[in-house]
Amino acid sequence: MLKGFRIAVVEDDEFMGSSLTQRLELEGAEVVWLRQIARAIGALRTPPRPIDAVICDIKLPDGTGEELYRRLCETTTPPPFLFVTGHGGIEQAVRLMRAGAADYVTKPFDIAVLLERLSALLAGAEREDEFPTVLGISPAARQVETLLAEAAQRDVPVLILGGPGTAKGVVARRIHELSDRRAAPFVSVNVAREAQPDAALLAPGGALERVGEGTLHLHAPERLEEATLAGVLERVQGGRFAGRLIAAGGPALTVRRAGGGALAELLFRLQPLEIAIPPLGERTEDAVWLMARLFPALNQRRRQPLERIGALAEE
Repeated sequence: MLKGFRIAVVEDDEFMGSSLTQRLELEGAEVVWLRQIARAIGALRTPPRPIDAVICDIKLPDGTGEELYRRLCETTTPPPFLFVTGHGGIEQAVRLMRAGAADYVTKPFDIAVLLERLSALLAGAEREDEFPTVLGISPAARQVETLLAEAAQRDVPVLILGGPGTAKGVVARRIHELSDRRAAPFVSVNVAREAQPDAALLAPGGALERVGEGTLHLHAPERLEEATLAGVLERVQGGRFAGRLIAAGGPALTVRRAGGGALAELLFRLQPLEIAIPPLGERTEDAVWLMARLFPALNQRRRQPLERIGALAEE
């Protein structure tokens, strides 16, 4: 039932922890047994290998399961949590579910019921993994994710605004992958890196032709000549473009747009849905989350694998 899954059990009671561990291992799971919050924080925040779900007692020797869950949410997206609570803790468990926890069971419980709940939340997590978060866990990142999903459904031109390193290209591709155009090509043209951007866009066999009914991601359009911008507008609005345009740029785009000219005309005509991505400096809680996501790639080049981010580094 649980073969291939890695489950963390946060339980200080020796009998309960041992019983859960044995049964989960019998079902095929790999189990990490943690007895206190101090140990669980690091083990769950930056595990050497992903944890698929957490079974957590509400009452722990150095705090509560609620405290553990909320602390994890400050710097990462925790795995699905299944809380174990006494009858008096139901209100607390319900409060946690409203905050994002997956489920809870009350003591005494039938192990078959717990396994059924655990299997259900693991199945739900697998479905969510098909479209994982791409920017972070902060409220600002979540807001961008919401706009991204809206853009994918509306099939309108999009303008992504953000400074260097804010994952504008990742957002553009994600919109394409979530849209009805995902089976068609995703063609990206970075004007800053093209020796002849006008040819890359407008020449026979250029991006505007190759994209078909797919998505054209145009990065740094503020670097295009006026004539090239006019050509893009003519092609897009002249009935010879069946795809979707997603433009992206930083402060320089905003400045040139304000100055009028072909870029301002292009954006005025297209009336794109705008998505602004805040800089990472304004959403520092995403920094730890992003660093942890780099561990697998970094560990491929290291003899001694990185396991977690130290507390001082997080501060």
